Amino acid sequence: MRPAQFADIAILIPGRTSLPATERALKAASIPFRVESRSLIWATQEIRDVLATLAAIDDPEDAISVVAALRSVVFACGDDDLLTWVQGSGAWDFREPVPDELASHPVAQAFAWLRERYERRWTERVPALVDEVIRDRKLFQMAFAQPRQREAWHRLRFLTDQVMQWTEDGGSTLSGFVSWARGQAEYGADAREAIVAEKDDDAVRVMTIHAAKGLEFPIVVVTGVNSNPPNKASARVLWSGTRREVRVGNKTVGWETPGFVEADALDESAQKQESDRLLYVALTRVRDHLIVSLHHVKRSNESLAARLTPAVQDVLLPSIPAALGAGARPAVGAAQDNVDVLERSNERADIIAAASRPLSISATGINKFVEGEPQVATVVGDVEVSRGERMAFGRAVHWVLETIDLPDASHLESLIALSVENEPMAASRIDEIRRSVQLALNSTCMSDAIASGRYWRELAGSIEHDELVLEGLMDLCYETEEGLVIVDYKTDEVASSDGITALAQHYKWQLLTYKRLIARNVKTPVARVLLLLINPAHENAVEVSLKDIDAKDGELDAQLAVFSE
Repeated sequence: MRPAQFADIAILIPGRTSLPATERALKAASIPFRVESRSLIWATQEIRDVLATLAAIDDPEDAISVVAALRSVVFACGDDDLLTWVQGSGAWDFREPVPDELASHPVAQAFAWLRERYERRWTERVPALVDEVIRDRKLFQMAFAQPRQREAWHRLRFLTDQVMQWTEDGGSTLSGFVSWARGQAEYGADAREAIVAEKDDDAVRVMTIHAAKGLEFPIVVVTGVNSNPPNKASARVLWSGTRREVRVGNKTVGWETPGFVEADALDESAQKQESDRLLYVALTRVRDHLIVSLHHVKRSNESLAARLTPAVQDVLLPSIPAALGAGARPAVGAAQDNVDVLERSNERADIIAAASRPLSISATGINKFVEGEPQVATVVGDVEVSRGERMAFGRAVHWVLETIDLPDASHLESLIALSVENEPMAASRIDEIRRSVQLALNSTCMSDAIASGRYWRELAGSIEHDELVLEGLMDLCYETEEGLVIVDYKTDEVASSDGITALAQHYKWQLLTYKRLIARNVKTPVARVLLLLINPAHENAVEVSLKDIDAKDGELDAQLAVFSE
């Protein structure tokens, strides 16, 4: 036994509707918390503020978004500022002329900034606009006003990653991104994908019930389950076998196809069964203490909490006073009871062990499983560098190489500056970041990739391997006449030739995984798999081919089998 910590607690909510109230309550109580479900991150205040600003830039006639942006931390206009703006005959459309007496007004200054971005919204890439909102309005610095600035940085980096991915998938217009982003929040995209908490972060974990599947926590708080399901739409289409059943209007005034009532009953039954499964998931994530909010729940409604209330009131509550009145803990009856309890405990442990078997592993994960962390220097030059600083340095270098325009590198300095804003722990190594990026840009494989005209960065892939999903994210892949070349960047601090050989041998499992992902997904053969070492202490980048490493495909199968066990 030990005292509970914040990190022992998980707050589970059905969806994004409950998040704002939960955030306000936790902040009011000064409780550190971390939002882990992607569907919930879209609904956090930092993301809403940036999206409101982007919507205002896209459409000056969207007064709701304009006012929301003004009142957000992006412009920090108070309600008193908005009142004096209206009293001075100021318009909400920032394209309108500003009265002379309001020229220095906070709203006028905000409108000047919005107008400038509005005028070039068609010529500037959407990721650049998002970057301007975050960088020019100093949202990373503003996070220092919060007790958990790292959480705010995480959310803003999440948004920049999402807009880059959206652009790479073919998105191009600002209005298209705003619509897409709002859809992510509205419809709960990626609701089943949880973001893993940092192990050193002592904070309450907030996630959707869907995202908690397969996880367990010492203390679980289930809240937001006292809301009725939304009313059914007036126009509905249901599928019954191969038929479509339609209703327009309601039972009193409307029209429906002959089989709609039967299809509606089946659909409602399926929805209730799904709700029961969701409630079961929520209540079985706990190991020690379960807390369920039944505030203002009536038995007559159809909420998740209403289904639980009868069991609590009729079964559990009457037994609690009697147990307390006895003044002692319930005693175990016969010896057979102990045997039964032990058998059930062992059976439960077996079930949990089977259910906890991992379903997927990444290329990085299989490498760590086999080899552990690489043995790298803890001192760079005369300075001792922590593991966190090394990781931040590596992420900064990778981010610049991922986002820089090729072959034009004219924006290199601005990207490097932004990279250390994203990774403050790497700020003291900005010269080394520049050096590592330049080594990569001047490398043979990067030149070959640019010359090929067919290259991809941050290329994701996955395959099924027995009962596992094997996945990976490749730094660079390009096509040559011989086939595809896969490149993985490494910034590890090694200097000697023996150290480089040992490092390449260490990462062979990751390279073998990348080779398999490509080989199984595309018909073009894999010509080479390269490890590109861009240590800033080197004169040139070092390329090590998988062919030069003692690595065989069959070894990967053996290690995956061990991992599955």
